[in-house]
Amino acid sequence: MTTSLESDIRSLEARYVAAELSRDVAALDELFSNDVVYTTFRGLVVDKVAIIRSAAEPRMRLEAMNVSDMRVHQISDDVAVVTAHADISMHFADADLSGAFRITHVWRRGHRWQIVAVHGSRIPTAT
Repeated sequence: MTTSLESDIRSLEARYVAAELSRDVAALDELFSNDVVYTTFRGLVVDKVAIIRSAAEPRMRLEAMNVSDMRVHQISDDVAVVTAHADISMHFADADLSGAFRITHVWRRGHRWQIVAVHGSRIPTAT
Protein backbone atom coordinates (compact mmCIF):
# COMPACT_ATOMS: atom_id res chain seq x y z
CA MET A 1 0.00 0.00 0.00
CA THR A 2 1.34 3.42 -0.97
CA THR A 3 1.28 6.00 1.81
CA SER A 4 0.73 9.72 1.37
CA LEU A 5 4.37 10.34 2.27
CA GLU A 6 5.55 7.81 -0.31
CA SER A 7 3.32 9.37 -2.96
CA ASP A 8 4.65 12.85 -2.12
CA ILE A 9 8.27 11.70 -2.31
CA ARG A 10 7.73 9.85 -5.59
CA SER A 11 6.23 13.04 -7.07
CA LEU A 12 9.21 15.05 -5.84
CA GLU A 13 11.61 12.51 -7.35
CA ALA A 14 9.84 12.87 -10.70
CA ARG A 15 10.14 16.65 -10.37
CA TYR A 16 13.85 16.26 -9.59
CA VAL A 17 14.46 14.16 -12.74
CA ALA A 18 12.52 16.67 -14.87
CA ALA A 19 14.52 19.56 -13.39
CA GLU A 20 17.83 17.79 -14.07
CA LEU A 21 16.88 16.99 -17.66
CA SER A 22 15.64 20.51 -18.40
CA ARG A 23 18.45 22.28 -16.48
CA ASP A 24 15.83 24.01 -14.34
CA VAL A 25 18.19 25.58 -11.81
CA ALA A 26 15.32 27.35 -10.00
CA ALA A 27 13.60 24.02 -9.36
CA LEU A 28 16.89 22.39 -8.32
CA ASP A 29 17.57 25.29 -5.96
CA GLU A 30 14.20 24.63 -4.35
CA LEU A 31 14.58 20.85 -4.23
CA PHE A 32 18.05 20.82 -2.63
CA SER A 33 18.50 22.07 0.93
CA ASN A 34 21.15 24.72 1.50
CA ASP A 35 23.19 22.21 3.53
CA VAL A 36 22.92 19.28 1.08
CA VAL A 37 25.84 16.86 0.89
CA TYR A 38 26.20 15.24 -2.53
CA THR A 39 28.66 12.39 -3.07
CA THR A 40 29.18 11.85 -6.79
CA PHE A 41 29.81 8.52 -8.49
CA ARG A 42 33.47 9.56 -8.71
CA GLY A 43 33.68 9.98 -4.94
CA LEU A 44 33.68 13.77 -4.89
CA VAL A 45 31.68 15.49 -2.16
CA VAL A 46 30.02 18.68 -3.40
CA ASP A 47 27.68 21.32 -2.01
CA LYS A 48 24.59 23.05 -3.35
CA VAL A 49 26.56 25.74 -5.16
CA ALA A 50 28.46 23.09 -7.11
CA ILE A 51 25.24 21.18 -7.89
CA ILE A 52 23.58 24.27 -9.35
CA ARG A 53 26.75 25.26 -11.22
CA SER A 54 26.96 21.77 -12.77
CA ALA A 55 23.32 21.90 -13.89
CA ALA A 56 23.98 25.19 -15.67
CA GLU A 57 27.32 24.07 -17.18
CA PRO A 58 26.89 24.07 -20.98
CA ARG A 59 29.51 21.34 -21.47
CA MET A 60 27.51 18.99 -19.20
CA ARG A 61 24.75 17.35 -21.23
CA LEU A 62 22.28 15.08 -19.47
CA GLU A 63 20.31 13.45 -22.27
CA ALA A 64 18.29 10.81 -20.39
CA MET A 65 17.66 9.52 -16.89
CA ASN A 66 15.52 6.41 -16.63
CA VAL A 67 14.79 5.56 -13.01
CA SER A 68 13.57 2.13 -11.93
CA ASP A 69 13.42 -0.04 -8.81
CA MET A 70 12.61 3.05 -6.72
CA ARG A 71 11.97 2.36 -3.07
CA VAL A 72 10.87 4.92 -0.53
CA HIS A 73 11.85 4.15 3.05
CA GLN A 74 10.02 6.26 5.63
CA ILE A 75 12.39 6.91 8.54
CA SER A 76 10.09 9.30 10.41
CA ASP A 77 7.26 11.71 9.63
CA ASP A 78 9.87 14.16 8.35
CA VAL A 79 12.62 11.98 6.85
CA ALA A 80 12.56 9.55 3.92
CA VAL A 81 15.31 7.69 2.11
CA VAL A 82 14.95 6.84 -1.57
CA THR A 83 16.99 4.15 -3.29
CA ALA A 84 16.78 3.54 -7.01
CA HIS A 85 18.47 2.30 -10.15
CA ALA A 86 19.13 4.92 -12.83
CA ASP A 87 20.24 4.42 -16.41
CA ILE A 88 21.79 7.76 -17.31
CA SER A 89 22.99 9.10 -20.62
CA MET A 90 25.30 12.09 -20.12
CA HIS A 91 28.37 13.74 -21.56
CA PHE A 92 30.83 16.31 -20.30
CA ALA A 93 32.42 17.98 -23.30
CA ASP A 94 33.54 14.95 -25.36
CA ALA A 95 33.64 12.47 -22.46
CA ASP A 96 30.83 9.93 -22.26
CA LEU A 97 29.82 9.52 -18.60
CA SER A 98 26.78 7.37 -19.35
CA GLY A 99 26.03 4.23 -17.41
CA ALA A 100 23.93 2.43 -14.86
CA PHE A 101 23.93 3.79 -11.31
CA ARG A 102 22.47 3.11 -7.88
CA ILE A 103 21.34 6.33 -6.27
CA THR A 104 20.29 7.29 -2.76
CA HIS A 105 18.45 10.49 -1.84
CA VAL A 106 17.68 11.53 1.72
CA TRP A 107 14.65 13.83 1.96
CA ARG A 108 13.90 15.95 5.03
CA ARG A 109 10.75 17.98 5.65
CA GLY A 110 11.19 21.40 7.20
CA HIS A 111 8.88 24.04 5.76
CA ARG A 112 8.90 21.79 2.65
CA TRP A 113 10.51 18.53 1.53
CA GLN A 114 14.10 18.94 0.35
CA ILE A 115 17.00 16.67 -0.52
CA VAL A 116 19.65 16.81 2.22
CA ALA A 117 21.97 14.04 1.00
CA VAL A 118 22.71 12.27 -2.28
CA HIS A 119 24.99 9.36 -3.08
CA GLY A 120 25.58 7.86 -6.48
CA SER A 121 27.49 4.70 -7.36
CA ARG A 122 28.25 3.46 -10.84
CA ILE A 123 27.23 -0.16 -11.39
CA PRO A 124 30.22 -1.92 -12.95
CA THR A 125 29.68 -3.38 -16.38
CA ALA A 126 30.23 -7.09 -16.81
CA THR A 127 33.47 -7.92 -18.57
